[in-house]
Amino acid sequence: INSVGTSSPSNTASATTSASTGDTTPPVITVKGSNPMTIARGSIYIDPGATASDPDNGDMTSSIVTQNNVNSAVTGTYTVTYNVKDPAGNAAQQKTRTVNVITTPVAPMNDTQNTYGYSLYSARQVQAEFVSSSSSLVGKSIDTIMMKLAKFGMPSGQMQVGVFNADLTVKQLFGTKDASSVTPDQYTQYTFSLPTSQSYLVQSGDIIGIKFTGGDASNEINIMTDQSNTFDGTNSYLIYYTNSWDSFTDQDITMVLERNLPTDPPQVTPPMNILSVTTNSSRNIPNLGTPTVTDRNDPSPVISNNSTVSFPVGTTNVLWRATDSLGNIGAAYQKVTVISALPPASQYNRVVMINFDDNFQSIYDFGKPVLDKYNIKPTMYIICGLVGTPDYMNWSEVLSFQADGMDLQAHTMNHLHGNHLSQSQMDYEYGQTPSCMINNGAKPVHMMALPFYEGYNNATVINTVAKYYDMDRAGPGNTFFLHCDVPGSGQTDCRTFDSSGALTVYNRYNIRTYSSNSVELQYGYNETTVFSLFIKEVNSATTNTGPNSTEIPIVIYHRVALDNSKLDVDHKGITTMLLDAEMKYLVDNNFKFWTTKNLAYDSVKNWFYFKTS
Repeated sequence: INSVGTSSPSNTASATTSASTGDTTPPVITVKGSNPMTIARGSIYIDPGATASDPDNGDMTSSIVTQNNVNSAVTGTYTVTYNVKDPAGNAAQQKTRTVNVITTPVAPMNDTQNTYGYSLYSARQVQAEFVSSSSSLVGKSIDTIMMKLAKFGMPSGQMQVGVFNADLTVKQLFGTKDASSVTPDQYTQYTFSLPTSQSYLVQSGDIIGIKFTGGDASNEINIMTDQSNTFDGTNSYLIYYTNSWDSFTDQDITMVLERNLPTDPPQVTPPMNILSVTTNSSRNIPNLGTPTVTDRNDPSPVISNNSTVSFPVGTTNVLWRATDSLGNIGAAYQKVTVISALPPASQYNRVVMINFDDNFQSIYDFGKPVLDKYNIKPTMYIICGLVGTPDYMNWSEVLSFQADGMDLQAHTMNHLHGNHLSQSQMDYEYGQTPSCMINNGAKPVHMMALPFYEGYNNATVINTVAKYYDMDRAGPGNTFFLHCDVPGSGQTDCRTFDSSGALTVYNRYNIRTYSSNSVELQYGYNETTVFSLFIKEVNSATTNTGPNSTEIPIVIYHRVALDNSKLDVDHKGITTMLLDAEMKYLVDNNFKFWTTKNLAYDSVKNWFYFKTS
């Protein structure tokens, strides 16, 4: 619809209304956080903001115009306004937030006038201030009651201080006190407060005071009163209970009611640091995780961060901030590191085997959640004699990996150095492990891993291993060749001994692997460097030129840690951040995961093969 105005026959001006676009529906604004919001004078006010949505234009939060004139240095009531228009010019209904800047503590009742005391005992059980519907206390929050008490004689029993119903039952208990502990013959101010972060909203008809059902006329508690009625006129006044309620509209309890505004900020634990990779100059990471926020003032603080979603190569500190309903702000930083790497060169070299050694407890506590997140099924090598000992998983935890489809294989009984064992010790360490595992619920094993990369070049060790296992993971290297035809080795198969009777360099009992732990130690646990080397490693199977891969990287992990900076070198390991980054890289780049469960040996051809291939 065009409106045309004519100033002369030769001069016309046209204006297009929102109706020409067919969009006549305005956006809707939703205010975030508490409204109204009360903050202490001198605190920092961070507006929780608002969101805006529009049926035709989607999320319009970034287009909101906020007018914020809150001056937290000056007590008073302020109004924050939120406005937005969609591209067609439709204006949302303005939304506002009321912000009260107050001096803390707030005392809605502050009667300190002392006249004389009234007694409290079994025949007069409650002395209190009655709140009428016109009282200035109605709608005020309190968390503290202060009153002046004295004891006369020897009263005993428990006193209750708080808000009571007309039938003398407790509506909100602020505290208790043993009558015998009250100062004798002298009025002393006592304070009763709700637990931290709790408050009570005063209502019409409330009876705020003290209840004591013990003692007698000679052994009593006395409470100080204000006989001149200096607080709130007849809108709130003294009452006490004998056989019924007696009212004294010209008197008050000498009492202070307060609301303290805590200034302690929310405690923010940021999401796990992120390590990622890009083939460009930046990486979009829209989901940074969720921080953990605890706050004694507000069960649902407003949480925000300063992420721009796109992260350049390098490390960026993301500020996470939580603002509670009192304006207290907690903050913490999350590190997002992006490295640059070339994409995998070929679809055929995207195969990998993931191993975890030593059944450390940290693998279950910190590693398994990452593996479950990406549905990755590794092979875990079990030190059977150490299961259930300190720092190691128990059998229930070990078998949970098997139940989830992961593969369990042998890693000896006690993880000893093979080159220093006698024959009988080797027979025990290597030979007893399969039955130990089966007796505790594991499936039959056909493979072992020698500890410490030791014994793979020792014929006595290899001959002993060969008595109990079809194959062994032993030596250091980069990739595993199924046919043992490592370029430059001169080998064409995986036979254990050559024609002269010497051990071959690559054989069925010397499967070579890449140890993440060794690399981390070598490079001082620099996660960026280790991640780069991991990417290089898993892309190093360059001889695979077809779908039937015969070269496979095997990556071994040991311990998993939340933060290596807090651990000694014996307890350091791959961090959950780095493990997450490495597993995510494999999944994002469509790597195929193979396990030793399906790895078999062809004794005729003398090479390995996968039963699923």
